[in-house]
Amino acid sequence: MRFVSCLALLATLLLGFACAGGVRVNLTPSMPQGVFRLADGTPRRGDMITFCLPENRAAWALERGYVGAGPCPSGTQPLFKYLAGLPGDSIEVAPDGVRVTPSSGGPACLWPATPLARDRRGKELSPALESGVIPDDAALVLALHPGSFDGRYLGLVSFASLRRVEPY
Repeated sequence: MRFVSCLALLATLLLGFACAGGVRVNLTPSMPQGVFRLADGTPRRGDMITFCLPENRAAWALERGYVGAGPCPSGTQPLFKYLAGLPGDSIEVAPDGVRVTPSSGGPACLWPATPLARDRRGKELSPALESGVIPDDAALVLALHPGSFDGRYLGLVSFASLRRVEPY
């Protein structure tokens, strides 16, 4: 038992050092699994990004087991998603998913991410995403996995909090 506790402590310390060094690990099924590194540059539409949960959603996400404890200021693990919508883009939450129309006038993109009524444990979910225009300081983050904990339940997140990631 003492060996298992020491091993868990060592794994936690290594993960903390890796995060501080720009390494991120994704083991969840909602995004590609593997080891990633933080990448330079401003995130662009379609980029795989990582970010820390906003304080107003962190306790709720931890309590429900959607994320684990981690090195983020909110006390959670960083999340991995795709950057689906940028400031100025229009979003429409529809029965068939989330439609994002770029402010640049390009074609709309349909993300087949329809909000679920309940999570895998049967707990009721309340969608936090609404149709409208993304404000200047915000972004929409989504995943293709139907059970992903993403913008459907987080709402918009701070654009400044997003960091691009690339496979290591």
